[in-house]
Amino acid sequence: MQAPINEYEIRNFLATESFEPRYTCIYSTGKTAADLICRILAYDLGIDYNVAFIPMSYGGNNYSKQLMNVVIDCLNKGVAPKLVERKNMYDIIYIKT
Repeated sequence: MQAPINEYEIRNFLATESFEPRYTCIYSTGKTAADLICRILAYDLGIDYNVAFIPMSYGGNNYSKQLMNVVIDCLNKGVAPKLVERKNMYDIIYIKT
């Protein structure tokens, strides 16, 4: 499974000196740290460790600033959303309320 773009970027930042992280890498830094801590604890305790990526959800009564909501809001206002060109696959799910 391919990691979400922010997690890919923070791992790139850790691996190279020339990579310039975006502000959103702060979020993925916390996720990466938590993942590594959990992996170490699981190894130390001799238990299996498994991680899953939760899909981005959107739908009625969700007013968060997640990608889908921001893009839809821009399009509804007739404004071109500010997007970056990436080849990342997203797992997006619509939840009907």
